[in-house]
Amino acid sequence: MSGALRSAGLVPLTEPYTAQGYTHVGGGGGETTTSGVLSTTGNSSVVDWVVVSCGVRRIPRRSGHQERTVIAERKRCRSGWCFDVSFSRAAGNYYIALRHRNHLGIMTAQAIALDDSADPLDLSNASVALYNASEATKNIAGVRVLFAGDVTGDGTVRYTGLENDRDRILLRVGGVVPTNTWSGYAEADVNMDGVVSYTGSGNDRDYILVNIGGAAVTSTRSAALP
Repeated sequence: MSGALRSAGLVPLTEPYTAQGYTHVGGGGGETTTSGVLSTTGNSSVVDWVVVSCGVRRIPRRSGHQERTVIAERKRCRSGWCFDVSFSRAAGNYYIALRHRNHLGIMTAQAIALDDSADPLDLSNASVALYNASEATKNIAGVRVLFAGDVTGDGTVRYTGLENDRDRILLRVGGVVPTNTWSGYAEADVNMDGVVSYTGSGNDRDYILVNIGGAAVTSTRSAALP
């Protein structure tokens, strides 16, 4: 994970998901941060906003118990960490789901016991069971990470076909000249470096192809959520 968006001053002070049409459950949405938080550097520097869901059932997208949007942080192992995640809910067992605006979401395989005390949960560690674990994440240097490339936000990474994610990148750079680039905060910025590019070194399109398998362009990959 990179702090490029933060360094370029592109991470918004208000969570971006509401403006993108995401339907929050249980009162979530509208969370804000401060310039002071975004100015933090080093191992605790901000990467981007994510959505953390706390649900009583296996279908958090339709019947989540409570939901909050929080900021992701970067740690030494380069895995994602969230802070200040709190839910107004009674103590009990809950499924925890995590989503990002252009990555595929994941969810715990079992309900996690939560109460009023701090409950650290490292979803990057293979010791935490995930729903559909064999497809949920990819492994980079022994760390579980989310699959990037869901530019459309529909829960599936596609390189070709209707509503594919590759075309959204081309549209963002103008839709005509593939060598163009676009700078800013956008879902089409798959590698989150602050620049959307369709061709050339470090382009965003190649991440989609790699994450669907790298061989058959018609393959797809879907979020590991019920």
